[in-house]
Amino acid sequence: MKKETDFMPFSKFHLLLIMSLIFGFQNITGQTPSTDSSKEWEKPNYSSLLNSIELENYEEAFEIATVLSSSGDSYAQCALASMYFYGAGTYRNYESAQELLAKSAKQGNKRAEYMMGGFGSLNKMHEFTKALTGEVDIANDTDFWNQMMISSEIKPTTFREAFRWFFLPDGKWGYRDIMYYCGIALITGQYGYQNQENGLQWIIKSAEMGYGEAVQLLNRLMESNKNSDEND
Repeated sequence: MKKETDFMPFSKFHLLLIMSLIFGFQNITGQTPSTDSSKEWEKPNYSSLLNSIELENYEEAFEIATVLSSSGDSYAQCALASMYFYGAGTYRNYESAQELLAKSAKQGNKRAEYMMGGFGSLNKMHEFTKALTGEVDIANDTDFWNQMMISSEIKPTTFREAFRWFFLPDGKWGYRDIMYYCGIALITGQYGYQNQENGLQWIIKSAEMGYGEAVQLLNRLMESNKNSDEND
């Protein structure tokens, strides 16, 4: 799995493209990328899955999510990815989670994009921890889901509680650092799905929320674009 520091260098073409996107998306930068996940989960075909999760019968939930995901259901793919994240009803497998999120994101699922950003945030968290305490085994991080999905309304301690993050309405979910890493992942395509326009939206939103790395990146891009124009 690549680290968030494996950021692909921008060619002049990519730089101009991204800068044009920055100016082109100014009218929507005040909005959180939209999703209708909370409504989608109310559909009857998810009732067995949600019931199994509420009863903490995770092995059964994993089987149901697997069947739904195999049919191309983008929300079930997110659910299954979260189970791989957490190791609920199955073994922990970040690679499988990444593949599922890429499939879901390609269908326009914004929460799948956001969840991709969790990998970059996780790596960053462990890099900081390693600097303080030495080596850290990411594969044994039992708090990943909780760290990633915690919000102002939900502070989960179990998978059942953490899964309720999916029901949060827009504006109630999303860490600014995860938004930033989501943007990086979508621009570079490092997890199997590339969408520069969506990636830029996430980075702009992160910057608007005051995340320093996002602000610095946008400033560097604008400064580099200015210098390129002066040298032409």
